[in-house]
This record gives sequence, C-alpha cells and structure tokens, in this order.
Amino acid sequence: MSEKLPIRPGLHEVAKVANVSIATVSRAINNPKGSVTPETRKRVMAAVEKLNYRPNMIARSFRSQKTKTIGIIVSDITHPHVANLIAGAESVLKKSGYIYILSNAANSLEGEKIGVELFLQNRVDGILSTGFAGPSTKDIFFPLIENNVPLVLIGSSLYNNKVPSVYVDHARGGYLATEHLIKSGHKNILYMSGYHPDSEPRLKGYRNALKDADIPINDDLVIYGGNTPEDGYKSIIKFLNKNNCPTAIFCFDDTVALGAMRGIYEKGLKIPSDCSIIGFDNIPYCQFSCPKLTTIAQPAVQMGEQGAKLLLELLNGKDGASNKRIVFQPNLVLRESTGKRED
Repeated sequence: MSEKLPIRPGLHEVAKVANVSIATVSRAINNPKGSVTPETRKRVMAAVEKLNYRPNMIARSFRSQKTKTIGIIVSDITHPHVANLIAGAESVLKKSGYIYILSNAANSLEGEKIGVELFLQNRVDGILSTGFAGPSTKDIFFPLIENNVPLVLIGSSLYNNKVPSVYVDHARGGYLATEHLIKSGHKNILYMSGYHPDSEPRLKGYRNALKDADIPINDDLVIYGGNTPEDGYKSIIKFLNKNNCPTAIFCFDDTVALGAMRGIYEKGLKIPSDCSIIGFDNIPYCQFSCPKLTTIAQPAVQMGEQGAKLLLELLNGKDGASNKRIVFQPNLVLRESTGKRED
C-alpha cells in the first residue's frame, strides 16, 4: 500500500518527512544560501517534492496580499480568562473591519503547530496568540518571526521580549498574593504551579515575597497543580494524603484554586479557618464559589483590546510597534477564602 500524503501539506508535514525542525524547513526554503547544510537542504527539498508542497502558500503571502483576516490561536478556548482575552480583541477587530479565524490549541503543542499552519495557509494578515499551557518551543513561531509575519502575544511574553506583547506583571501578581498571606500571619504557604509559561514568573513572585519576609523557601511546598479544576483537585488530594495541610495555598490560577477547594473540603478541612486559599485571574466564577475566592485580578478584556490595537499598528507600519510591550499591573481582590492565621 502506498504512503498516504496529507491533502494540504504545510511546514509541519515537510519537517516530519525530512526529519528536521520547522525552523530548519523555513531556512532551507527561504534562505537557501548558507542557512543550512547542503545535505539538509537536499533532504528538505526532497520532502517538498514528495508532498507537492508549494512555498508560495506560506508567510511570503503576508508581504504581497492583504486578506483583512486575523488569526487568533488560543491555548484553551474553554478557559474563562482566555475567553475574555478573545472578547477584548474581537471588539477592536470588528470596528477595524477585520474578520478573524480562531484556532484552539487545546493545551497541546501539536494543536499549536496545526493552528499556525492553518493561518499560514489561509494567508491571514497577522496573528494574535494568547500563550500556551506548556513550554512553547521556538520552532512553532520561528517561521513567523523569520518571515516578518505580524505577531502579537496577549497574556504572555516569549523570546526574551523579542515579540510585541501585552501581558500582566505576573511576578508582581505572585508577590501580591504571597504578601497578602504573609501579612495574614501565614508562613507555611503552598504554591500550586501550572503547566504554563506564566506559572514561572508567578512562582518567582512567591519566592521573592517569602525572601523579603525572612521566611525560608521550602521546595517541598511547590507542587504541580495543573491547568484545570480537576487537576487542582487531584493535586491537593495527592499532597494531603502524604502531608499535613499547609495553613495557606497560592494557586497558579483560579480554576486550579476552585478544584483545590473541593479537595480541601473532602478532607474535612474548612476554608479559611484551617487553610486560606488564593487564586489568580479573577474569573467570574470566583464570586460564586463558597466561600468566595480571593484572587489576583488581571484585566483580560482590556489586554485583549490592547493586543488587537498593537497588531493593527504593526499592520499599518507604525514606528516602534515591533518593539512595543504593554504591561498591566495586577491587583489583589479580597474575598472570603483567605483569613488571619490564629495561632
């Protein structure tokens, strides 16, 4: 039986057949002189011929033709914070006469790659990305950057700020959350991280707050909490099965916090008298949990709006847009899930 080839091959398929990275395929096709070894280029071009790949379908079309279409690729379309980012971007794009194509990566790097390929093949004028639930590889966005495709990140920053971005000061948010717990008398504070680039700067803020308060940093109090309520629930149950309950928990995001709250209750503990808990994002559900969830707020709708405006500036060639960073400041929203430590 002959090998079945993809109907609409893209960079990802060529890279797979040639057994090289997407970035290498892009260099071999667009910068053939000295960018890759002759042997590698030969392998790439053999894959191009085998797949009947047409390079004119990729990013070079951005420089020659406008479609009035924007591609928006998101990590998880079901997440309330991501939905608010999209809502903000959509309101600006509609007023500007643009339509958009939405691609949901579904928390996978494979989904991310497919979304980028979809946009390249449909010749969108620019791309908005909300960041991803996982350590995004440089290969995924490299072809866009190398071919000068207008790209803006909303909610995250990558490549040492080499891509125009709109995001909240995540480290500051982590500091505020931990500082609030410390001022409430807590020293035994657990951090539940997530499989997401934003988790690391929030962890940095957590550690800085502990350091400033002269509280020893205990790596055993940093655990993986996941990205969903179910992840948060399973992670805290696993932790409490082996350890005493901490007096306070800082969760990487609100959905994880809501799941952790369920697990704490199932262990017969009360919030906040036995354990205070704080989240991050300020999604609408925080006001309807019992008790209501204390959290760190970030203005998702406004961030989406600014991200879309920045992308339009790029498309219009506005000076300075390619190096622009818009950083929002987070703020603490006090509710019922945190309280004073009574010792």
